[in-house]
Amino acid sequence: MRQVEAYTEEWLDARKSLVTATDVVTLMDFNEYSSPADLWWYKKSGYQVPDNGFMWFGRSMEEPIAEKVREITGRSFVDAKALFVSDKYPWLAATPDRVELDDKNAFSAVLEIKTSQRHDAWGDFPAMYAYVQALTQSIVIEAPSINVGACLYGHGEPKVLVYADLPRDELMIEDIITLSYEFYESLKSDKPPGKFSYEVAKKAFRATTSKQKNLSPDAIEALARIKEMKKKVAMLYKDIEADSALVMQELEDAEVGVFDGSIAVTWKETSATTIDVAALRKIAPEVAVQAERTSVSRRFLVK
Repeated sequence: MRQVEAYTEEWLDARKSLVTATDVVTLMDFNEYSSPADLWWYKKSGYQVPDNGFMWFGRSMEEPIAEKVREITGRSFVDAKALFVSDKYPWLAATPDRVELDDKNAFSAVLEIKTSQRHDAWGDFPAMYAYVQALTQSIVIEAPSINVGACLYGHGEPKVLVYADLPRDELMIEDIITLSYEFYESLKSDKPPGKFSYEVAKKAFRATTSKQKNLSPDAIEALARIKEMKKKVAMLYKDIEADSALVMQELEDAEVGVFDGSIAVTWKETSATTIDVAALRKIAPEVAVQAERTSVSRRFLVK
């Protein structure tokens, strides 16, 4: 995986030409200070947002917050001090605040660190801009565990919130990959995508060749209910993961758990063999082309 030392001239240049995890927050319309159109102009002109007191404060608080997360979780998050460029999606890059390594020295987790006065944005689930950023980082470095640590201040005593092993939203991952690539391709053009939010971005990038239909108020209400239910599912998934971890801990090296003479749970090793498509394209591109297969389906995706 390509790496660029953080906060160097090379790092700044790489961030201009690639789509970073921070950029994805803007593309997904979770950045209240910038739009995708603004981002396009920044990339094309080489403009850098000037450093300010909030940015300085955020950087200054990174290590104290990371230390608090280590204390609470008992995990070993370290500063990688680099921008990583995805092997699988070479237009996508990220500079994780902290990472965790497994016993094989591979990335096992990302930790996104935030400081915020917006207490209303943080509850049982982290603010969406932090989650999207951490999720994108996990895509880039292929780390399975997504974590966020946030210091909330401005209303009484500052407090650190820790969100460990957040659920992976697979539909959002697909959206991040698609939208970031389409934005990356738009940078090759001299025509800006226009002043738009994420909703308009989808029209600019996708809907030009898609059949459209105005939805009824009943359908809009149904979509709103789906969004609320998805939030609840995410929280339930987190509870399932916690309870599963408890049972796994009790099973230790046993493959079957029984209760009252009946099998209650199994935990067995499985193996799977996959093909590294990126490696195959480098070693034998003509074989990779022959082996590629395109399938078409309709994906129902609520925005």
